[in-house]
Amino acid sequence: MASMALGAHLLLALAAVLAVSRLAGAAAVRLRQPRVVGEIAAGLLLGPSAFGWLAPAAFAALFTAEVRAVLAGLGTLGLALFMFLIGLELDPVHVSARRRAVIGIAVGSIGLPFAVGLLLGLVALSPLAPPGLDRRLFAAFIGVALAITAFPVLARILAERGLLRSELGGLALACAALNDLSAWGLLTVILGVARVGRAAAPGRAVAALLAFGLALATVRPAWGWLTARHRRAGRLSPSILAGVALLLGLSAAAAEAAGIHLAFGAFALGALAPRGALSEALTARLTPLVNVVLPIYFAAAGLRASIGLLDSAAAWGLFVTVLVCAIGAKLVGSAVAARLAGLGWRDALALGALMNARGLMELVVLQIGLDAGLLTPTLFTMLVLMALLTTVMTTPALLALGRGGASK
Repeated sequence: MASMALGAHLLLALAAVLAVSRLAGAAAVRLRQPRVVGEIAAGLLLGPSAFGWLAPAAFAALFTAEVRAVLAGLGTLGLALFMFLIGLELDPVHVSARRRAVIGIAVGSIGLPFAVGLLLGLVALSPLAPPGLDRRLFAAFIGVALAITAFPVLARILAERGLLRSELGGLALACAALNDLSAWGLLTVILGVARVGRAAAPGRAVAALLAFGLALATVRPAWGWLTARHRRAGRLSPSILAGVALLLGLSAAAAEAAGIHLAFGAFALGALAPRGALSEALTARLTPLVNVVLPIYFAAAGLRASIGLLDSAAAWGLFVTVLVCAIGAKLVGSAVAARLAGLGWRDALALGALMNARGLMELVVLQIGLDAGLLTPTLFTMLVLMALLTTVMTTPALLALGRGGASK
């Protein structure tokens, strides 16, 4: 009976999460924002920042410890599937086009924000670092948090504005793809160092990363076998889906065993999988499922973020400092590099605005950092708000620069 009661309770919480997420997503679209902006906002609304503050008793009754644990598990499943699809979407063709310009802009869009994040972590944000954590490791994580770009959100913004096949859109996608690959590589090393022994054994962390890479060397042969079965069957049979699920589970488990977050294992599997009919069929089949399950991940993040933690003028001052530095470093680093690559100032600034969208990739990075003990709840909340605001400002910035395209 207790398990049945928990099941009914969980279904009620899930219904609330999905309903609020859909409504907030629809509201975001009406405001000419990506749907994901509304879904991230929905997570904050359901957490202590809004629902928990307005109706603390109802919040505690609906989101009990047991329900939160199950929601976290479902959110992790959604995250793994989402990161797998992101890996499948990162087409190397994007990066090969205009390679020199792409590399130069990607370096600018990563390098300056990472350097500014390092400085912030070592100076301004040092009092908010978790106790006992090496300050260099903490600063490096802040650098990654400022350097990340949300490749999938950027792609959706470009599609919604009719810019996906434009020269600016193609260049932005290529730079964002290389940006995310580089940022995830940095994050992987940081997590490896943190889990192997904080800053004491970077050599072991690199060795673990290499072992994980060797484990992923089996992806292409296994994928070839699945592709052959898919070609013979002409459809996604249950056995093929089970094989993909097995590969996904093994990749995620290998990442965890190497001291890396499971999200990177799922991402690496998708990135290494050959493009073709099987990957296209999986994207078409899994995308609707991810669109339903991923808001649960946002809700789980919202339950861990509380704006009430920013309870002083000093805390809000630090938040504004983080926000200004995040926007400025990304915009300047990307735009100056784009200008040096030959773009006009208007297109260069538009590219900088696009690269400034951090969206749910930032949320994934922050959740990983919180779980790994690299962030305190207060700083986690600051950076979640930063991710939301930098994503919200992208479309208005494009419109102001006359590069908004035509909304679809």
